Amino acid sequence: MSKLESPIWTVSDQISVAGQLSPAQIECLLLQRFKAAMNLRSYEEAGASPEDSQRVAAIGLPYVHLPVTPSAITQSVIEQVIQTMHDLPKPLLVYCRSAFRATFMTLVYGMTYHQHTLDYAKGKGRSLGFDFDADPHFKPWIEACATKTALRLP
Repeated sequence: MSKLESPIWTVSDQISVAGQLSPAQIECLLLQRFKAAMNLRSYEEAGASPEDSQRVAAIGLPYVHLPVTPSAITQSVIEQVIQTMHDLPKPLLVYCRSAFRATFMTLVYGMTYHQHTLDYAKGKGRSLGFDFDADPHFKPWIEACATKTALRLP
């Protein structure tokens, strides 16, 4: 992996997360046994590439682009991302610029569909280098999602 490539972190046996993928990393997704990729970056973000869609399609994997802006997170955005994650084949790779948004959504997915606790989610986030308690956009959402007060999902 070059210095320009993002590490891929395993969050569960079904979902991994990463920062922005390089073209070479996308080409290797099949070799790493991923069955789908989800991009949470807006193409307006510096370094984001609309060519990701064609690159993922070229290797035969489903690709979903659902841009998530931290300052504009809403209940419906979270529900859409979580439901889409649920519907995609696994193992799934979810990515964004730094993997922060991807990790957040993956942990909410775990609380929603696998009964993970808030303490588990926060601890897993910290173990991957992401402290949701320190982020004013994500802290209220991860706590609300843990009690399911923010979601209309199972």
